[in-house]
Amino acid sequence: MSKRLPITDPKFDLRYLIKSAGISQTALAKELGVTVNAVQKWCAGDHKPRLDSDQIDKILKKLHCNSTELKVAAQNSCTAKELKVAAQNSCTAKLSVFKEKKLEKIVA
Repeated sequence: MSKRLPITDPKFDLRYLIKSAGISQTALAKELGVTVNAVQKWCAGDHKPRLDSDQIDKILKKLHCNSTELKVAAQNSCTAKELKVAAQNSCTAKLSVFKEKKLEKIVA
């Protein structure tokens, strides 16, 4: 087994944990009794996992991690999504300002 990323690395997310455990999102979904779509949404940062105690035990064993690592990975998945959305919003805002200035020049 190769050395894992430190928990402080922003790339330490659910997708990374699943990959480093050597399982697929489909296999994890089946093990937990959830849909593949749910696992995909967790990895994309669209939703945080909401698991019962049995599911938590299963995911910790399957991903070879502890509860702190799982929490950090879930948070990093959501943070990555939030940063992507923020960057897109920033670009949209800048484009809007650019278009307004260009329109002002045309109208003037």
